[in-house]
Amino acid sequence: MLFATSWEGPFTKLQDPILDDSQFMDGGLEDLFMWVDSRGTHMVVHSQAQDHSYPVNYHHRRRSQKMLRKAKFHHKKKRGAYLFSADGLRRWSLSDWELFPSEIRWDDQTTQFLLKQQRPSLLFDSSGQPTHLITGVDFVYDPCCDWYGFGSGWTLVQPLVTDCPAGQVMMSGSCQKCPATGRCVETTTKYGVCVCTKCSCGYSGERCQIPPPPVYEVRCSQMVAQRQCSPMSTSAAKWLGRPAQGATCLTLCSDKGTELDTGGCCYFYENPTDGNCRFFSRICI
Repeated sequence: MLFATSWEGPFTKLQDPILDDSQFMDGGLEDLFMWVDSRGTHMVVHSQAQDHSYPVNYHHRRRSQKMLRKAKFHHKKKRGAYLFSADGLRRWSLSDWELFPSEIRWDDQTTQFLLKQQRPSLLFDSSGQPTHLITGVDFVYDPCCDWYGFGSGWTLVQPLVTDCPAGQVMMSGSCQKCPATGRCVETTTKYGVCVCTKCSCGYSGERCQIPPPPVYEVRCSQMVAQRQCSPMSTSAAKWLGRPAQGATCLTLCSDKGTELDTGGCCYFYENPTDGNCRFFSRICI
């Protein structure tokens, strides 16, 4: 960062970058567009972070690690990020989610996914309010290399939703905050509609509709006499028979968890004539 008290200089260079490499979220930032208002200094940038991608959780059982890495690599081609600093020099904050959607929504409400969306900049009205986002985009597909190297890009000018601040929508004549319900923990807005940005229980997606990949882990603690799994309800229990050995019951529980695609707790009552093995499924809602 170079700074001066006047646009004519002389300029002084900060010794350290405004962000550490670890803050880039496995990527880099480029193509910055900077502006200043009464609040402080703002930037919009093209983010090359590969920490997530939209298709990474879809059909997770059928995707190889190579395909997942490819999805993340391609996702960095169409990501944006936002930065803010009150003084314009230090204490910069970097957004941890998308600055803009990675698809175009046309006037007829149809959407077309982009392969590239980069070099963002903004248009402002006379009051200093951003009104349009300008980016370089490309959605021409070439089976040889996923996009053409040259000649197919064009400039996209998109109007911004300005009726309400981000995270709020117009309801009953006033701007109201998007509610976080069900699996949704945090919300924002996309094209003026509420979407979820953070889900519970490992779920993802704008409606928290994408389940997490299954991870099976068997952990054993010391058995307590006449004590069932808590706080799991009896209605969630699956009776697995009367095996004589705890190890056998544990195997049955592991198989049942795999079958039901869920985690849970195994209960074993050891008795020579009246043993009991049950699996309590843990359902995340």
